Amino acid sequence: MIPLMVAPYTEYVSSFPTLNNYMIKVLDEESELSSVIKELERTAYEKSGHKIGSYLILPIQRCPRYVLLLSQLLDKTPVAHDQWDTIRLLVKKTKEFADKVNTAQTNHLEKLIDIQRRLNFGQTSSFTVTAPDRKFVKEGPLELLNSGADIKLSVQLEGTGPSVEESQHYFFLFNDCLVYTTRHSSFFGTEYSYSFHSTINLSDLEVKDNGEGNLFRLCLKSQGIEPDQRPDLILLAPSPADKKEWLLSLQEQILAFSQREDSAKKQVKKEGWLMKLGEGLLQPNKRKWVRLHGQNLFFSAAPDSMEEFEFASVIEYRLTLPGPKVDARFSYAFKLQHPSLPSFLLAASSAEEMALWLTALNLVVVGIDENLYR
Repeated sequence: MIPLMVAPYTEYVSSFPTLNNYMIKVLDEESELSSVIKELERTAYEKSGHKIGSYLILPIQRCPRYVLLLSQLLDKTPVAHDQWDTIRLLVKKTKEFADKVNTAQTNHLEKLIDIQRRLNFGQTSSFTVTAPDRKFVKEGPLELLNSGADIKLSVQLEGTGPSVEESQHYFFLFNDCLVYTTRHSSFFGTEYSYSFHSTINLSDLEVKDNGEGNLFRLCLKSQGIEPDQRPDLILLAPSPADKKEWLLSLQEQILAFSQREDSAKKQVKKEGWLMKLGEGLLQPNKRKWVRLHGQNLFFSAAPDSMEEFEFASVIEYRLTLPGPKVDARFSYAFKLQHPSLPSFLLAASSAEEMALWLTALNLVVVGIDENLYR
């Protein structure tokens, strides 16, 4: 039963951020579909107090619940029971299944969706909150007292301005970046929306404590500029306690992000351009930037791009010959095949490049067809 669940669950979870972003886009439009979704959301909220996003995320939340349920069953089953080994194996397989599904989701997904829906963008700005592996860490008002040379900030301070608690300047900290927005309350004051201004990668930040008081600094690590000449963002927290929390959170996330980047560089076994070949009339061939990271294969439209992003864990795949139907133009093609999941038909640009990919993938997959090396 579990193998049959892997394909639909993985497809749903991996597609969820894209589908959710599409729903957000539709809701911003004046269309019949938008009206239907808004009416459904209003009805759902009136009846249960939950929005559509709460229901859409339920299939993703089921996975860890299955593991918990079966683990509790195993704990209550005597070791001498004739079904103990079977239950133990089921727990193991369910955990493996949950791990596969978890690779296609981010923690705090409901929170990310809520933030995404409340963000307003200009004509040229955009930011995908629900990007893979992004995790929400902290949010709150911080008064911005200046603007650095390398970041465009649209708020101008006049006079003393509002208190920090009432400040329109609002920041979201994620595990990979800091997002600066302006906060707006609704007509009834019960819900906030946010105008997006800037996002700063954590690799470009250093945190400095100004000593006593509620002030602290964010130093932008601009390349080619000496440390004492780098632009600083001076921020005012609502209280000393808030300042301490922001400092600790920022320092922890900057350090963790740096460690993940170092680890990621070590785990990347191979990356480069490959043709992702379609196996039907409705599946066109596409040139993709492909990265083998750990046991996962990532596809995107270009290096460091999230466009056309997709990925798969290839640990249970087998490398095989592509078959006779492959376009003759792609001489250096190979296939990643799974007994129940969709296959990947890929083509390198040369024999040398294909050999490098086969060598890297052979360290991860369950097996390889020897004819590929002939």
